[in-house]
Amino acid sequence: MVPSDLLQRYADECLLSKFDDKGLALQDIVNEIGRRLGFNVTHGRYKGVPVGLGHAELWCSPHGYHVVVEVKATFTVETARSHAAGGMAMRERTRLDEAAISAAMQRVPAWDRRGDAIVRSYKFKGFAEAMEFVNRVAQLAQQVNHHPDILIQYSKVTLTLSTHSAGGLTEKDFELAEQIDRLRS
Repeated sequence: MVPSDLLQRYADECLLSKFDDKGLALQDIVNEIGRRLGFNVTHGRYKGVPVGLGHAELWCSPHGYHVVVEVKATFTVETARSHAAGGMAMRERTRLDEAAISAAMQRVPAWDRRGDAIVRSYKFKGFAEAMEFVNRVAQLAQQVNHHPDILIQYSKVTLTLSTHSAGGLTEKDFELAEQIDRLRS
């Protein structure tokens, strides 16, 4: 367990430090704080393999403490992209009202609405075929940076789509649902 005084020093660094290098991403700033606290920062996905499995960053202290650090700033990145792309990314991440959801549901008739999500189950001949489909969905999700919840039950795959950062359904959910349906046809 990391000592509370070290956690307090981390909080103080977050609140009181200045970072003059304008080229730093949020993860860079967090890692710099780790270095200032005496941790050795080992890069994982952030500056390692972009879509590889594993941790984002690993902080190792000389006292044997290890901390996995992952900064989530997807919505901030999407917001910045939206300004560069004329607002498209922001519109994709804006929660839809009931009328817009009803209209969008017409585009994905095989999907069911469950509260703030849409859900669809797919049945396959066997486990291997189901896993091939899941892998294709995973590749697609990585490409569009929008990831469904996936439940695998031998030859049945259930996908659930919702935009957590928006607190419900967005255009991005329906676009991904349409793309997933095309994978199956």
